[in-house]
Amino acid sequence: MNPSSAPASAPAATCRYLALIPHPSRPQVVLQFRDDLWYLPQWDDAEPRSWQSVEHINRAVQEHFGLAATTLRCFAREAEMGALGIARVYEMENRNAAWTPRGRDRWVGREMLATLPLGIPEQREILERWFAEAEPEQMARRRPWMRRGWLDATTNWIRNQFRQRGITFERVEQVRISEQACLLRVFTDAGTYYFRAVVAMPPYEAALTATLATWLPGRFPQIVAHDEVHHWLLMDDFGGAALEGERDIARWQRAARRFSEIQIGLALRKEELLALGCPEHALPALAAQLADLLAGEHATPPKALAGLSDEQRAALRALLPELQSACIALQQIDLPATLEHGDLAASNIIQRDDDFAFIDWSSSAVAHPFFSLLALLDAARDTFPAIPDAPQQIRDAYLSTWALYRPLEDLRAAFEMAQALGPFHFAIAHQRPIALR
Repeated sequence: MNPSSAPASAPAATCRYLALIPHPSRPQVVLQFRDDLWYLPQWDDAEPRSWQSVEHINRAVQEHFGLAATTLRCFAREAEMGALGIARVYEMENRNAAWTPRGRDRWVGREMLATLPLGIPEQREILERWFAEAEPEQMARRRPWMRRGWLDATTNWIRNQFRQRGITFERVEQVRISEQACLLRVFTDAGTYYFRAVVAMPPYEAALTATLATWLPGRFPQIVAHDEVHHWLLMDDFGGAALEGERDIARWQRAARRFSEIQIGLALRKEELLALGCPEHALPALAAQLADLLAGEHATPPKALAGLSDEQRAALRALLPELQSACIALQQIDLPATLEHGDLAASNIIQRDDDFAFIDWSSSAVAHPFFSLLALLDAARDTFPAIPDAPQQIRDAYLSTWALYRPLEDLRAAFEMAQALGPFHFAIAHQRPIALR
């Protein structure tokens, strides 16, 4: 960052970040003063990262502005900032009451903002929205981990869990934050652990994760403690780095193959998975649910159709016979139902030496196995833009293990049908909006 001049447009290969840094006790935010104009604090980072990852955000605020802070939320993933280009905006929690802005930078309140000339006019809308959403009644509506003070209260619970086990707690570090979950890394004198908070932990998640760790040691995290009321899980260190930061496609292929091996093994434990409380989402049920979702007339569109235009919903209704036929055809290929992850993003695959661990089973179910790779292949398209067939390479690595059931040609056909049905499966099973591609 160049403190002597106004912000310049970021090179295409970098990501531009803006920080909303609040006063620890007053409704004010830091603005930087450059050449008679005011700007939100900013920096650039050339390393591509998921918007959910926040470790580097906290480090950058410390390095660039000398402030110990944690992240409350990603305020805007892709904010149009005029001459500044596209930027990600993060709201921070100020953890140093004695910190003051440097030089001519200032704490700015809502009334003062109206009088200030901004170097990037589009930042005014961001700031006005932040002031409105920082009101106590608005703050109370946020996810718990996006509220000030939550991290301190949660840290006390974590500290007590370790005290009961004779382990000395040292500190926590934020890893990822989204509307759905928060992941913390916990350091102790006995090693590293992880803590996860979710919006709604299904009653089977803790038992399922613990049982999977028993069946396949090293592939799933061990549960240390959990709180069903707050939807918290404290887990041992599942080690390594997330696959999302890996730029070697061979590693992605090995991860996909390993996951298919796990699914094939768990197909033999279907009844045990159901006994643990895993829901079952069978293909015949999907066909019937598609009719209810797409053929019906809704006074208020269901959540699965939220955000779609009338034209898009009509186009989906026209696809109903084709989608139902795909359900029948996919069932006829006769692959075993097994544990379907529900959110197999690259951030939920952890590299461990030459192997992989799989985390976050809050959306899992017993279903057709091929639905699981939808998120992973979407991420591969973004991660490997120079390899046009990257999704196909990863798909074939995944399918190679399933060759004991059917010829590769049949498996590819089944996979393509599963990818077409996948958005509808997730929308119906997990009440997510349909993501059209």
